[in-house]
Amino acid sequence: MKKFFKESYNELQKVTWPTKDHAIAITILTIVFTAIATFFLTVVDGSFKEFYSFLLDSSSKTEFELPEFDTSSIKLTDSEGNEIDSSMINFEPVEVNEETAEAPVEEATQ
Repeated sequence: MKKFFKESYNELQKVTWPTKDHAIAITILTIVFTAIATFFLTVVDGSFKEFYSFLLDSSSKTEFELPEFDTSSIKLTDSEGNEIDSSMINFEPVEVNEETAEAPVEEATQ
C-alpha cells in the first residue's frame, strides 16, 4: 500500500500543471461556451415549442364522446347473490371538480 502512494506521488510530480493565468483563461472559455450553448438550445427549444403549438392550434378539433352502451341485459347481484335493480344506476358521465371529488370521502367518513 505504501508503494502505491509513493508511486502515485511520483507520477503527480511529472504532471505539467497549468499556470494560474491559463486556468483562468480555460475557465472563462468554458463559461462562455456554456452560455452560448445554453442560449442556442433555449432558442431551438422555444422554436420547437412554438411550432408544436402552431400545429396543435391549426389542427382540426374534435370532442371526445363516450359510446352508448346497452346495459339492459346485465344482471347485477350483491355479495349475497340478490339481484339489484339496474334502473337505479346512472351510467352518465359526471363532471368532477374539487367539491364533487371530496363529497364521497366526506360521506364515507360520517
